[in-house]
Amino acid sequence: MTNPVAHSPASVARIRAVPVRDRRAVTFAAVGIVCTIAFAAVYAFLRTFLSPISSNVVALSFTMLLNFGANRSLTFRDSGGSVVAQGAGYLAVYLLGMAASSVALAAGLALVHDPPATIETLLAILAGGFATVIRFILLSAWVFRAKRPSAPEEI
Repeated sequence: MTNPVAHSPASVARIRAVPVRDRRAVTFAAVGIVCTIAFAAVYAFLRTFLSPISSNVVALSFTMLLNFGANRSLTFRDSGGSVVAQGAGYLAVYLLGMAASSVALAAGLALVHDPPATIETLLAILAGGFATVIRFILLSAWVFRAKRPSAPEEI
């Protein structure tokens, strides 16, 4: 038996009343949590034979595809636009985020000399969190921005 209140007009109105940017932030965070778990696993595995920065770059590149697909279909689903154009913009934003996270990771490793593997992975996750804020802002404002209706042409 279903709950009649769960789908009442009042509950639907409350859901619709949540601003799009708030729904996007929550969905982006959920996608980010899944991708962070995948990143941490890949990063920890790669650290057995690669440097911290190389492991960071490869793990971020691996999770970028999952991240793009999930965010395009779940977080920014109402933005429209070409998958090729959005993919190119996403790649540019991701490369900027990768550079930011690599710099943040290098700074963290400079502060914590020769950390144990778990601390190093935590530093990589924190560096990725820093880059995630940058990515969300750029993805919302540039790559997946909502299309504005065009003004009628004047004669």
